[in-house]
Amino acid sequence: MRRFGEKIAWRSAVLGTLLGFFPILGWPQKYTKSDREFAERMLRDVAADVQQRYYDPKLHGIDWNVRVQAAKRNIDTADSLNSAVSEIAALLDSLNDSHTSFSLPPRGNAHDYGFKMKMIGEHC
Repeated sequence: MRRFGEKIAWRSAVLGTLLGFFPILGWPQKYTKSDREFAERMLRDVAADVQQRYYDPKLHGIDWNVRVQAAKRNIDTADSLNSAVSEIAALLDSLNDSHTSFSLPPRGNAHDYGFKMKMIGEHC
Protein backbone atom coordinates (compact mmCIF):
# COMPACT_ATOMS: atom_id res chain seq x y z
CA MET A 1 0.00 0.00 0.00
CA ARG A 2 2.87 2.33 0.76
CA ARG A 3 4.21 1.80 -2.74
CA PHE A 4 0.92 2.96 -4.29
CA GLY A 5 1.03 6.17 -2.22
CA GLU A 6 4.62 6.85 -3.32
CA LYS A 7 3.63 6.49 -7.00
CA ILE A 8 0.77 8.94 -6.61
CA ALA A 9 2.96 11.42 -4.73
CA TRP A 10 5.67 11.18 -7.40
CA ARG A 11 3.21 11.65 -10.26
CA SER A 12 1.53 14.55 -8.49
CA ALA A 13 4.89 16.26 -8.00
CA VAL A 14 5.80 15.87 -11.68
CA LEU A 15 2.39 17.05 -12.83
CA GLY A 16 2.50 20.03 -10.48
CA THR A 17 5.94 21.01 -11.75
CA LEU A 18 4.84 20.80 -15.39
CA LEU A 19 1.69 22.81 -14.74
CA GLY A 20 3.74 25.36 -12.84
CA PHE A 21 5.94 25.96 -15.89
CA PHE A 22 3.06 26.02 -18.36
CA PRO A 23 2.15 29.70 -17.88
CA ILE A 24 5.77 30.72 -18.36
CA LEU A 25 6.21 28.78 -21.59
CA GLY A 26 2.72 28.92 -23.02
CA TRP A 27 1.57 32.52 -23.06
CA PRO A 28 3.60 35.21 -24.81
CA GLN A 29 3.28 38.79 -23.73
CA LYS A 30 0.48 40.76 -25.35
CA TYR A 31 1.19 43.23 -28.12
CA THR A 32 -0.49 46.26 -26.64
CA LYS A 33 -1.63 49.49 -28.23
CA SER A 34 1.24 51.35 -26.57
CA ASP A 35 3.72 48.80 -28.03
CA ARG A 36 2.25 49.38 -31.50
CA GLU A 37 2.47 53.16 -31.08
CA PHE A 38 6.06 52.81 -29.87
CA ALA A 39 6.99 50.75 -32.95
CA GLU A 40 5.21 53.17 -35.29
CA ARG A 41 7.04 56.12 -33.71
CA MET A 42 10.37 54.32 -34.20
CA LEU A 43 9.43 53.64 -37.83
CA ARG A 44 8.57 57.30 -38.45
CA ASP A 45 11.85 58.44 -36.89
CA VAL A 46 13.93 55.91 -38.84
CA ALA A 47 12.19 56.72 -42.14
CA ALA A 48 12.66 60.47 -41.64
CA ASP A 49 16.32 60.09 -40.63
CA VAL A 50 17.11 57.98 -43.68
CA GLN A 51 15.43 60.44 -46.03
CA GLN A 52 17.23 63.41 -44.48
CA ARG A 53 20.66 61.99 -43.72
CA TYR A 54 21.37 59.07 -46.04
CA TYR A 55 24.40 59.67 -48.24
CA ASP A 56 22.63 58.62 -51.46
CA PRO A 57 19.62 60.91 -52.06
CA LYS A 58 18.13 58.34 -54.48
CA LEU A 59 18.44 55.56 -51.84
CA HIS A 60 19.98 53.13 -54.35
CA GLY A 61 16.86 53.33 -56.51
CA ILE A 62 14.58 51.94 -53.79
CA ASP A 63 11.04 53.34 -53.60
CA TRP A 64 11.46 54.27 -49.95
CA ASN A 65 7.90 55.48 -49.33
CA VAL A 66 6.40 52.22 -50.61
CA ARG A 67 8.72 50.20 -48.36
CA VAL A 68 7.89 52.36 -45.36
CA GLN A 69 4.15 51.91 -45.96
CA ALA A 70 4.62 48.13 -46.26
CA ALA A 71 6.56 48.11 -42.98
CA LYS A 72 3.78 50.13 -41.33
CA ARG A 73 1.16 47.63 -42.50
CA ASN A 74 3.27 44.78 -41.17
CA ILE A 75 3.70 46.55 -37.83
CA ASP A 76 -0.07 47.01 -37.61
CA THR A 77 -0.62 43.27 -38.12
CA ALA A 78 2.34 42.09 -36.02
CA ASP A 79 1.64 39.81 -33.08
CA SER A 80 4.49 41.00 -30.83
CA LEU A 81 6.80 43.92 -30.28
CA ASN A 82 9.73 41.79 -31.43
CA SER A 83 8.00 41.20 -34.78
CA ALA A 84 7.29 44.91 -35.14
CA VAL A 85 10.89 45.87 -34.40
CA SER A 86 12.14 43.26 -36.86
CA GLU A 87 10.09 45.00 -39.58
CA ILE A 88 12.04 48.20 -38.95
CA ALA A 89 15.33 46.30 -39.11
CA ALA A 90 14.21 44.64 -42.37
CA LEU A 91 13.35 48.04 -43.82
CA LEU A 92 16.88 49.29 -43.18
CA ASP A 93 18.32 46.02 -44.42
CA SER A 94 16.63 46.63 -47.77
CA LEU A 95 19.16 49.43 -48.36
CA ASN A 96 21.85 46.73 -48.54
CA ASP A 97 24.34 49.03 -46.82
CA SER A 98 26.72 47.66 -44.20
CA HIS A 99 27.00 51.07 -42.52
CA THR A 100 23.26 51.49 -41.96
CA SER A 101 21.87 49.42 -39.12
CA PHE A 102 19.16 49.44 -36.49
CA SER A 103 20.04 49.26 -32.81
CA LEU A 104 17.30 48.27 -30.44
CA PRO A 105 16.39 50.62 -27.63
CA PRO A 106 17.68 49.55 -24.22
CA ARG A 107 15.47 47.32 -22.15
CA GLY A 108 13.71 48.80 -19.15
CA ASN A 109 14.83 46.11 -16.74
CA ALA A 110 18.25 44.90 -15.68
CA HIS A 111 19.11 41.61 -14.02
CA ASP A 112 21.53 41.37 -11.14
CA TYR A 113 22.60 37.80 -10.47
CA GLY A 114 24.52 38.67 -7.31
CA PHE A 115 28.00 38.21 -8.76
CA LYS A 116 30.24 39.63 -11.43
CA MET A 117 32.74 37.76 -13.56
CA LYS A 118 36.18 39.02 -14.42
CA MET A 119 39.49 37.75 -15.68
CA ILE A 120 42.24 36.99 -13.20
CA GLY A 121 45.65 36.72 -14.79
CA GLU A 122 45.82 35.22 -18.24
CA HIS A 123 43.29 32.41 -17.67
CA CYS A 124 39.60 32.51 -17.06
